[in-house]
Amino acid sequence: MARGVAFAALGAIIGNLGGYYFRKAAGEATGLPDPVLTVLEDATAVILVNAASPGD
Repeated sequence: MARGVAFAALGAIIGNLGGYYFRKAAGEATGLPDPVLTVLEDATAVILVNAASPGD
């Protein structure tokens, strides 16, 4: 179980840093403010989860 917790923590750290650097680069490329990019990122995540999850 400790191994699973360690991998989950590592995944959270990598995902957080990856999202930060992606938003930073996207903001510089498009001129959009970070909150707008954050909402777009969250909406994309919701859409992908819904698409990957089996329906009721």
